[in-house]
Amino acid sequence: MKSKHLLLAIILVLSLSLVACKKDKTTTTQKQETTTIEDKPTTEDVSTTKEANIQFYMEENVELLKYDRYTINYTLIGTDDAITWTSSDEGVATVNGGVINGIEVGECVITASIHGITLSLNVKVNNNISYPVLVLSDTECMPRVGGEIEFSAYVFFNNQEYHDAELVWSSSNTEIATVNNGMIKGISTGECKILVNTTFNGVKLQEEISVTVVNNPA
Repeated sequence: MKSKHLLLAIILVLSLSLVACKKDKTTTTQKQETTTIEDKPTTEDVSTTKEANIQFYMEENVELLKYDRYTINYTLIGTDDAITWTSSDEGVATVNGGVINGIEVGECVITASIHGITLSLNVKVNNNISYPVLVLSDTECMPRVGGEIEFSAYVFFNNQEYHDAELVWSSSNTEIATVNNGMIKGISTGECKILVNTTFNGVKLQEEISVTVVNNPA
């Protein structure tokens, strides 16, 4: 009888040992799976992938006339960020937002950079027999004291009108007449000049309006 009891005890101990070993193996497997799931790409990996998708193409050679403008043809895919434009010689040509202004006869290089991509454009500026002109709606003005007359101006060049030039209006004598964005107002009787200045593709232009302020009728 004692032998039978001893045999049962041995079988029970072996069974408990096998169950304990099986639990240890299951725990190890679960930890390994968790590590695999949490292995995510870093921020640097995402940034690198984004920039690899950017495509930037631009023409390589351009010729334009002195004082003229030229809009660069380019294709940018994969980003809405701004391009950085530079000129190797702003005395020959300047660039702003992809628009080249011919300043003087000569050659230079326009460079465009974005997200580590840099492209170059060879620019040649040729002589131009045309010259930009500032055109006024009128050259004489006769407002009454307290009265107002509106004037306008634009740049004419290469048979085209340019109405986007930034105009600076000023009076030679504000005690006689003032001006605000082309609106001339008579202050007191007398004569003065209204000056209109602008810069078009590096060329400074100026015109003037002769003003005579008269009294109101009695």
